[in-house]
Amino acid sequence: MCEELTGYSREEVLKKSVFTTFIPEEDRKEVRKRFKQLLEGKIPAEAPIARWKTKSGEIRTAQWRNAFIHDDEGNLVEIFGIGIDITEHQVALEKLQASEALFRLLAENAQETIFLYSYDPEPKLEYISPAVEAMTGNSPEDYYADPELAFSQVHPDDRERLFEVRKDPTSFSEPFEIRWIHKEGSVFWTEQKGTPIFDKKGNLVAFQGVARDITSRKEVEEEMQRARNLAEFLVDLMAHDLNNINQGIMSALEIMQHDPSFPETLIERLQGALNQVERSASLIDSVKRFQRIDFEPIQLQRIDVHQPLEAAIHATKLAFPTKTLHITTNVKERQYFIQADSFLTDLFFNILHNAAKFDRSDRVTIDVRTVKGLDNEPLKIQFIDHGPGIPDLEKERVFSRLASRDSGVKGSGIGLTLVTRILQRYGGSVEVTDRIEGDHTQGTIFIVTIPLKRK
Repeated sequence: MCEELTGYSREEVLKKSVFTTFIPEEDRKEVRKRFKQLLEGKIPAEAPIARWKTKSGEIRTAQWRNAFIHDDEGNLVEIFGIGIDITEHQVALEKLQASEALFRLLAENAQETIFLYSYDPEPKLEYISPAVEAMTGNSPEDYYADPELAFSQVHPDDRERLFEVRKDPTSFSEPFEIRWIHKEGSVFWTEQKGTPIFDKKGNLVAFQGVARDITSRKEVEEEMQRARNLAEFLVDLMAHDLNNINQGIMSALEIMQHDPSFPETLIERLQGALNQVERSASLIDSVKRFQRIDFEPIQLQRIDVHQPLEAAIHATKLAFPTKTLHITTNVKERQYFIQADSFLTDLFFNILHNAAKFDRSDRVTIDVRTVKGLDNEPLKIQFIDHGPGIPDLEKERVFSRLASRDSGVKGSGIGLTLVTRILQRYGGSVEVTDRIEGDHTQGTIFIVTIPLKRK
């Protein structure tokens, strides 16, 4: 085996110096010292480890165990030694030690609290990083001395949840938030995330994790929620009062409109005033919808495109009683399903309403057509109108709420901005192009792209 490991044959090394043949020059002094101790009959408490140099110059590591052989008079006559090649083991050990050193360096300097809680042979905290003191006011030594200290610091309302985690950490695969009580008495929030550790038999042996202080984030979230509640209250209040005002104005104007004594010359102006009040009511409704889109959580579900589209077509026709709306579609029931919510009807309605509103004709024609590509491609819905169109310079800004528009062309207003916001919820997009390529005055095509929901 020595021949195999060193590359030397038996004949090449017998009667030669072990130190100059096998031991690297920088290690010879220490190895000679150990060998001298052996000659004096001193066996080291631990099996010594020595580096050996092979014939090719490779450095390998061996661990030695020795025994003394004495004659009848007790004199040391021979030393019997067995060397075990542990090169691979030593390399792995050095890598492990380097990894442990790196982990400790990171853990000891991390702002988050890193911990290891073991279950075998008995539940206890194996490790907790120094960051815990800044977070809780207690040092790692405090937690090692009192295994229940961490649990006693949890806010009373959250203790049950943490006890559940301690009993069965496998049930908490996602980060969870709990409150703690600082050593000085203040309450702070943490986000906990951990990973259960199992042995080869599948038994839970430990739970490692990270806890970070999220008090500042929670305070910001609470402040945002308060601001959101206030904004919602003010919008509701404004909408309620303004709608009441608008209703009063509309009632008065409609009475005047049907009064035979009302001057014929002012009828047109009266109708204009009614239109402005209706526009005000529509704007209030749009603001309310904006509020819902911004504040309501995104909870999408599988929806058949046909029903919301039909509802939007019906609502658009009701919105223009003085116009004849001819809206056609090739969308059939249960033909296309997408991930959407109740705002899908609003999306379709705003595009249709925008087209009907700016078409100067008393008879408005709008075609809704789907374009289906390959199976993995999203659904494209085209809304084709015959209105005044949108100049090229305006196309890029048509869906911007802040865009300023020239009078007499199709304006985006707030409605088409709603379209963009709704599509963002669905992961979709919208673009606008001319119905007749190169001539924007012949109408517009709004192309809505929405990912399909697979069965």
